Amino acid sequence: MTLDDRRTSLPRAVLSLSRRALACAVIAAAAVPAAAAPPLTSGPFAANFVGAALIALSFPTTPFAPRKLDVVASPAIVTAKTFNAQGDFSDYKTVTAYGGAGSVVYGLTDHFAVGFTGLGFSGKGSYHIPSGNSAVTGGSYDMTTSGLIAAGSVVWDCFSGDGFRLPVLVGLNYESMHDESRNVLDGSGNSLGTLGNNLDSAGVQFGFSPQFNTGPVRWEPFVLSYLPFAHEKQTQNGTTYDDSLRSDTGGPQPGLNVLYRPWNLSFFYTLGVSKAKGTHVYSLRWAKSFGGKSAS
Repeated sequence: MTLDDRRTSLPRAVLSLSRRALACAVIAAAAVPAAAAPPLTSGPFAANFVGAALIALSFPTTPFAPRKLDVVASPAIVTAKTFNAQGDFSDYKTVTAYGGAGSVVYGLTDHFAVGFTGLGFSGKGSYHIPSGNSAVTGGSYDMTTSGLIAAGSVVWDCFSGDGFRLPVLVGLNYESMHDESRNVLDGSGNSLGTLGNNLDSAGVQFGFSPQFNTGPVRWEPFVLSYLPFAHEKQTQNGTTYDDSLRSDTGGPQPGLNVLYRPWNLSFFYTLGVSKAKGTHVYSLRWAKSFGGKSAS
């Protein structure tokens, strides 16, 4: 090979090597997935926290007795500030809801009773999203929340009479819960439409309530848990984009019912804890008893 041949072949070899390197770089780049944008989210499920607090209205307000039927009406107001799935307030919902419950409790024996409760609520509020999320533009968006629950319970109490009682409540329920946040904008300022949280599911409730008298007043502190069986569905304009989230109710909720016995009128308050710590329920409950033993 002459010197001129070597001078000609060297640039060709360099060009061929460059082409191969470029092809490998293109293949490698195609094999690496692009960084994912932060996921779209409908935010914390306000309706589920509200329902978990209201279902404590299933507790009887007066001591049950054989063949005694209690009918209880319980209008209520709920204020809530709900966590997101990470357990902080980086994005959150604030709502005020109005609703109530109607319930009946029938005593089978001194120690067993059965009950049924139907409750509903509806309210408005805001979905607050921080800035810095490329999937959704930060801001405060109007939202609505609503729900219906039907619950049946069995109540057992090892005590009897009108003095100290310790009813333990266990039951099944069916709930239909819905949040809707409207006119939410994506990271580029385009409308995402309506983002929703939805749950239609059977569930279980269980709790206990030590009860005792001081003069005409009966004190009834309680703790109750409410657990849906199904996952919630996060939707955009009615289409589900995520149904993998276990429905969160914030854990066991404590509260207090204070009964003025001569009138069978009571004040009910639930204070949310854990992820539901921003939830408060206020209710006036009136009970009417038929048959059986007197609760006074």
